[in-house]
Amino acid sequence: MSREIGRSQRVIKEGAKPRFLGGVSIPLFSFYQASLASLALLALLAFPLYSAGQTAAESLLAGVGARPSALGGAYTSLANDPFAGAYNPSGLARIKRPQLALMHTEWLDDMQQQFIAFGLPLKPGVIGLDFYRMDMGKFAGRDASGKPTGEFSGGDMALGLSFGLQAHRRILLGSKVTYFREELAGYKAATVFGDFGAIVAVSPKLVIGAVMQNAGQGLRFIKEESPLPLTYALGAGYNLGGMRLAADYKMRPREKSGEFMAGLEFTPAIGQEQSRPVALRIGQNGFTAGKAGANPAQNFCGGFGLSLGSATVDYAFKPFGVLGATHRMSLLLRF
Repeated sequence: MSREIGRSQRVIKEGAKPRFLGGVSIPLFSFYQASLASLALLALLAFPLYSAGQTAAESLLAGVGARPSALGGAYTSLANDPFAGAYNPSGLARIKRPQLALMHTEWLDDMQQQFIAFGLPLKPGVIGLDFYRMDMGKFAGRDASGKPTGEFSGGDMALGLSFGLQAHRRILLGSKVTYFREELAGYKAATVFGDFGAIVAVSPKLVIGAVMQNAGQGLRFIKEESPLPLTYALGAGYNLGGMRLAADYKMRPREKSGEFMAGLEFTPAIGQEQSRPVALRIGQNGFTAGKAGANPAQNFCGGFGLSLGSATVDYAFKPFGVLGATHRMSLLLRF
């Protein structure tokens, strides 16, 4: 009995040794505490700056990437490519080899959206770089009396730097800093904001993700300043082998609104090798809390993906009734 007690004491003592992250002499529990403290500080600084109302930089809510878009934007827990910087930067830690992502979107009324991102795995984690451009097209200008004054254009541009790392075998952490500029009729406004996210593997099949996005000062045009669309998102993903289910809830406190989104991805096994080069996707992102008269049937989206060697091509569409539909193409290259 005494031998067993002594052996148990040695096991407990050995198990009590602090674990270290990547050889750095900082215990993991201290790293988690510092990360949570940083998230709380960002939330404290970003939340109370503005009262509820309309926000600026609405193009930040448009989303990027054909795969996430076809899943209804429910990508907080599934993010695993350079597009992760736009959804949950902690998902960058899943990248094991350099990747380049390209995207083009044809929006309504001649609006176009471009996105390019690169993910580079390094020893401590993965660095992500991305560039975003939204061309709003041309608008008809009018003066105070309603008389035409000619056409003017507008657009948004963003440059982001992200970092994601595997802090624990079940925990991914990530952050992002973005420089954002908006231009309208010759007037320009710019700001810098941050994102912070985490992904936790609850089991081999279930993962949970959380992220805070667009935490920073608003945009000031001339003398008027409008806040950014601060967003808190919580998502879950479930892997059934050839099928993945995902669901997100996004809360925007400055607008006093919340939105549910969900998606399903099916990758059938093909041939004797049981490879899965084809992906079929469907999603919905129209469950808006507190929005009277919303019709969820009008908010379905879908798409597909095809993998050929180290390249993957994805397509997504979203109908907008009589206005038409948006079409989004993206290309993912692995090196």
